[in-house]
Amino acid sequence: RLLAGDKSPDWAAIAAVGDPAKLGQLSVDDRFRLLGGLADVFAGGGKPAEAIDLWKRAAAEKPGDLTSRAALFNLALLTNNAALQSE
Repeated sequence: RLLAGDKSPDWAAIAAVGDPAKLGQLSVDDRFRLLGGLADVFAGGGKPAEAIDLWKRAAAEKPGDLTSRAALFNLALLTNNAALQSE
C-alpha cells in the first residue's frame, strides 16, 4: 500500500516502529535490519533526512558493517551533503 501510492503514508507510525525504547529486546542483527529497512522506506518515500538518521543508528549498531556506510554515502550523494560524504 505504501509503495502503491494509495494515500500518503503515516510517517509518524512508520517512525514509531524504530523507537529505541521498543528495540531493546531485539538482537543487534535484528535492530540493524529493522533500522536499515525503515531507512530504505523513508528514502524511497522522499524523506532523506529521516533515512540518514536511521542509517546512522544502524551504523552505530554494527560499526564494522559496510552496508550502512554505503547507504549513507549514497544518500549523501543524492542530497549533495558534502559533510556526510566525508564521514
